[in-house]
Amino acid sequence: MLYSIASIYQESARIFFIETWNRFLELVYAPVNHKEMFWILIPLLITLLMIEFYFGIYVEEQLGWNTAFANTLVLMFVGLDLGKRLYENGLLFNDNLRTVIVAAVLIEAILLAFLDFFHALPERIAFKISSSLPINFIAISAILLVYAPIKIDYITISALILLAIIISILIGILHLIEPKIGNKELLHHEP
Repeated sequence: MLYSIASIYQESARIFFIETWNRFLELVYAPVNHKEMFWILIPLLITLLMIEFYFGIYVEEQLGWNTAFANTLVLMFVGLDLGKRLYENGLLFNDNLRTVIVAAVLIEAILLAFLDFFHALPERIAFKISSSLPINFIAISAILLVYAPIKIDYITISALILLAIIISILIGILHLIEPKIGNKELLHHEP
């Protein structure tokens, strides 16, 4: 009896991981299948990589309030584009889940912009939640979910978590292999 319960859980876990992996691949290939998202997705990916590369090299540099605020404005522009996408396709208020995603992105962008503009949160917290990686990941996830007709369920959430883990690992590897320059080293290299 105990063996059969364990094998049922094992089979359920195996099915869950297979479905999550398949949905992950669906998310990764969504830009290839829905090329219209390239125009908003590619600049975000380039920005994410360049900013992470920059802060990986200049290890003593820190995010400032102006950059945190600018990141939230990028999220706001993405939210507006997503709203436009739903409106143009007749899905605004007709696809409740995607409308909620767009509304959540816009509300988060407005709230973070307000908090960053007025320095309402402690620096450490504000700079963590308004840095390039979380802002761009939220924007990229929302773009994938709004532009592509991917089923939004717990499997998709699991696939997005897997995507976040893989992006974090890749950025971590990038930070490990890239050269490091501190402010002190910069002072010695100036003419």
